[in-house]
Amino acid sequence: MSRPSVPDDTSLQLLQGSAEKDRRLRELSISHESDMQQMEAQLRFTRLQLDSVRAECEDARKELDETKNKSATTLLATEDEILQLRADLRSANEQVEIYKRKLDALDDYEHQIHLLEDKIYYLNSEKAQLQDRLARSRSPSPLPQLNSSSSPLRSVSPSRAQLTQSSRQARLVSRFSELYAVERLEAQSILRRYITHLDMVQKIICIAVVESFQTAKLAYRQFKLRVRKTLSTSHFGPQSLEDTAVDYIIRNLDLYDVQTSVTDVINAMNANPRISFPPEVDFALISTLIRETCRVAFAMQTLDPPLDLAFASDGELYNDNKSVP
Repeated sequence: MSRPSVPDDTSLQLLQGSAEKDRRLRELSISHESDMQQMEAQLRFTRLQLDSVRAECEDARKELDETKNKSATTLLATEDEILQLRADLRSANEQVEIYKRKLDALDDYEHQIHLLEDKIYYLNSEKAQLQDRLARSRSPSPLPQLNSSSSPLRSVSPSRAQLTQSSRQARLVSRFSELYAVERLEAQSILRRYITHLDMVQKIICIAVVESFQTAKLAYRQFKLRVRKTLSTSHFGPQSLEDTAVDYIIRNLDLYDVQTSVTDVINAMNANPRISFPPEVDFALISTLIRETCRVAFAMQTLDPPLDLAFASDGELYNDNKSVP
């Protein structure tokens, strides 16, 4: 049985189609192999990058662990330093307290030394008086003269205490007059910069002087009580305790705490309803007048009798007839 014959054209087409398919298969195979090689290369590169990232992560983890360890060590060291600083601060505070106690004790010792010096002074004075009396008692008395004509009595000369009293009073009155000529005018000039009314300025100065005298008198009474209490335990002799205390104050006027009196005067003036002044005015501006008036008033209390201000109306500060009795 014979096969049907295939035309030549058909065979040629089949051969060409088969060749074309083989070519395309080869191209696809080559392209596939190339893609596979590229993918493998990318995969190797990605693996290398991954290994590098892993290594970096491992280094970062190690660095983080080291940082944690260092931070913990630093924190412990900082806490130790804080504890040490606190201990040093407590020790310094204790040393300060010790020095304060030593300073207070030193002040007490100096005060006691000052009192002892005063006592020695008084004892020496009393010793001299006793020795003088003893010498007079041992000397023979003069024989009375009969039929002697009586001579007129001589005037008794003032004692040393009276002369001292008179001279001190003259100095204090002179100083009080000087306050009028110097400190009072300076205070008035300062207040006129802020207060236009002269009457109000004079009223403020008058009240300042009156308050200074009252505050100084109170400070003198309190100071004299402390002196009497201190001297009462060891006082003896012909001089009374009151006179001894006054003599001590006269010789130690520098112990008067005048700054406290100045503060008290300013506080009293701030609360005085009779004074009207701008809010920017501070009575510390006339603190010089207040301070010097307090000192003069304090010293005037040591006189016998003490000097004081006469009654004055508002704005009346000094008067020839009413300044000091």
